[in-house]
Amino acid sequence: MLTDVIAEEIEQVASPTSSFTRGPTRRRAESGPGEDVASPVAKLQAVSEDMPTTNPAPTSPRATAGNVTMEATDGVIIAVHRLPVLVHRTPEGHYHIEWEDDNLICPSGLLKDSYREANWDRVSSMRLTWVGTVHCAEPIPKEDEERLAKQLEDFHCVPVFLAEPLSSTFHNFCYGTLWPVFHNIVDVYGALPTRWWNPGQQRNAWASYKTVNRIFVNKVIEVYNEGDLVWVHGLHLLVAPSFLSRRLPCVNVGIFLHTPFPSSEIFRTLSMRADLLRGVLAADHIGFHLYEHARHFLTSCRRILGLKYSAQPGGYIGVEYSGRMVMLTISHIGIEPTFMDRINSSDQVEQDAAVLAAKYESSTRKVFVSVDRVERLKGILLKLGAIEFFLAQHPEYVDKVQFVQIGIWDSSNPTPEKDSVRAEILAHMKRINDRFGEHHKEPIFAYSEVENTDMASRLPLWRVGHVLLTTSVRDAVNLYPFEFIYAHELAKSPGVVIVSEFSGSSRVLTGSIGVNPWKREEIIQAMELALKMSEEERAARHQKDLEYIITNSRTKWAERILVDLKRTKKQTAEGEYMGYGLGLGFRMLEFNAGFKMLETDVLAKAYRETFRRVIFFDYGNTLTLEESAGAHSFTKYITGNEQNAFVSKTETPKASSDLLASLTLLCADPRNTVFVLSGKERLDLEKTLGSVRGLGLAAEHGYLYKWGTGTNANAGNTPVSRAPPSSGSSSNSLASEVEE
Repeated sequence: MLTDVIAEEIEQVASPTSSFTRGPTRRRAESGPGEDVASPVAKLQAVSEDMPTTNPAPTSPRATAGNVTMEATDGVIIAVHRLPVLVHRTPEGHYHIEWEDDNLICPSGLLKDSYREANWDRVSSMRLTWVGTVHCAEPIPKEDEERLAKQLEDFHCVPVFLAEPLSSTFHNFCYGTLWPVFHNIVDVYGALPTRWWNPGQQRNAWASYKTVNRIFVNKVIEVYNEGDLVWVHGLHLLVAPSFLSRRLPCVNVGIFLHTPFPSSEIFRTLSMRADLLRGVLAADHIGFHLYEHARHFLTSCRRILGLKYSAQPGGYIGVEYSGRMVMLTISHIGIEPTFMDRINSSDQVEQDAAVLAAKYESSTRKVFVSVDRVERLKGILLKLGAIEFFLAQHPEYVDKVQFVQIGIWDSSNPTPEKDSVRAEILAHMKRINDRFGEHHKEPIFAYSEVENTDMASRLPLWRVGHVLLTTSVRDAVNLYPFEFIYAHELAKSPGVVIVSEFSGSSRVLTGSIGVNPWKREEIIQAMELALKMSEEERAARHQKDLEYIITNSRTKWAERILVDLKRTKKQTAEGEYMGYGLGLGFRMLEFNAGFKMLETDVLAKAYRETFRRVIFFDYGNTLTLEESAGAHSFTKYITGNEQNAFVSKTETPKASSDLLASLTLLCADPRNTVFVLSGKERLDLEKTLGSVRGLGLAAEHGYLYKWGTGTNANAGNTPVSRAPPSSGSSSNSLASEVEE
């Protein structure tokens, strides 16, 4: 369909952020001992230095003049559920801390490699602070918290310690309620129906979620300095921007969602749907990995809150909320190639790769490799089904292929669902090996489980594998295909990537083979294509994706988002900000510079001191409540009411008895000329307000109007182009007095 083609084109433009210039860089990758050949990063960037840049720097309605960059004086506070560090408690009670390089926001790239020469002095002096919980295999005693916090200061990390049962309830809400819904799962007919059907349990979980978000905000405020950027991550802290804006009205806060955002039909099943949207919209900037996630978010804002959105200069999407323009950016995260360069240069990686090559006979067999968490959404069972049918349909490949699957299994946190999936995987794997593995030194489907995996353990596997096979059912971020492609560039042997079309990486790695994991025949065809693919085609696909990986590193992704966040900084010189509401109903309102709320005392004083008064009232949204999905009334502007509370745009709201009495009282004063203006038709307006003696009415936005005379029933309807009543009428004398 045409709409699908257009959507695909938009996604290609929006991922990564198309508004950033990819300028030249002076950095060169360091070579190992005895190496004269530069790394793939250096090669490609050497070419890019001679290429002109055509895309201008992005602009926004509130962007400051000139080009915005991250400076040495900038401070960034990164709020994330789990700190990017690994903490181990020794038997003696000491704590060993190191960076977790696989963490999406680990500073290994942001602070080092990719800016070493050109920007190291600038970036290294930035004040970067991480706020989050501590992941430790051993429980952290209460008495050790202060000592551990002191140690974490060397890593610029501020720990958040959550006590029980608050921690468990919070995690249950995140992973039992939010996580399934955000992955478009609503298990209505399963053994465990949706958690929010139990109102008491849901209220308790929701209260814990808000409490934890407040605790995070308190920690952020402790380390906040005026002018700092606050960057919030993940579905664990969706309402943190709202709490933070209430405490720090002019804070520049952004949030980035690393999970898919569900369709509006799925998202609206959450009882706290509007509060979650308002919490996110309290930020100045919102980031998504893919356009489809942003599209679902925008649709939810429109259908649930009745908000409008539009394209903004510089490639942004803006959501109008409480007088502010909340900016959205779409940019897919990448890997840090120079980090892989450093890991690949170690002798241990070479040794491990040689061991795996001999074990799986990679010189005579084509090796399919996969690394997935042991959970149903990763599609391991779908993959096993396709492999079994592939081997049955193509017996000629049985002795020519080897499948290697690494399952990431957290044995410390088992659940009935995970245990069930694991049992099914083991049973299916055994059936495949019993049926096809008799001529293999190793099982034809080699399966092993680990609790965690790092780059040093994955890189040898990537280098040995000829094909990467992923069949996830729903996946926002999967960087393993990125690692696989770059690992084969280091090994000088292009591989083939088969990736699920439901994975985010399929949108940006256009050289990969995309498959529908639910269609077994499609996976089988992709496997056969990978085995028969010519060396020239493999090299062409590989080079296409390699260019994207190198030019869109994790470091560049982080700087793009932070620059976007800095551009959307609240400009107090251009507007005024005022907080309104309580709890999650709080919102930061933005008004144009010089805007002042109407002061009733000043108005009353002016009213008493004047002898002639002309008073104009708007009917809908002023005298009565009238809202629609597209209306911009002050009531919705303040309250953000849900769309289902709006009155139909074609329905004329009824005037209350109090309203009619107030208008009658104003019109009874001979010094007042009172008009009510409306876009409604003449008959509707007369039916509603025609009984008020002396009241002037203007229908259809002033095209038809009638003056308030002594007898309203005898007044005629006059097009706006005609003159007012004759000079003998009382209405004309009023008009004359007004002119004087």
